Amino acid sequence: MDPEDLQAHYNLMLCYQGIGNATLAETEQALYARFKADESSQFITGSFRLRSPDDNNERQSIHEHRSARTAPLSPAPKRLRQASTGGF
Repeated sequence: MDPEDLQAHYNLMLCYQGIGNATLAETEQALYARFKADESSQFITGSFRLRSPDDNNERQSIHEHRSARTAPLSPAPKRLRQASTGGF
């Protein structure tokens, strides 16, 4: 489990409440509150994130990095090719 998974902490909180384990329910509730997005900060940073898509991408917990193109691979030297094929 991802230790920062908001939905998991919420569901665990509900499960522990359902089985009557108040101690674990309170622990999960505290973790849920800790990782829940602060909606007021979303409002404050919204215009910046719209103007800066790369910065907005970085703040996402799961995101892709757009890499620069790399140079084409050059073939391995002949001595390495021979070693990898048993010398043939």
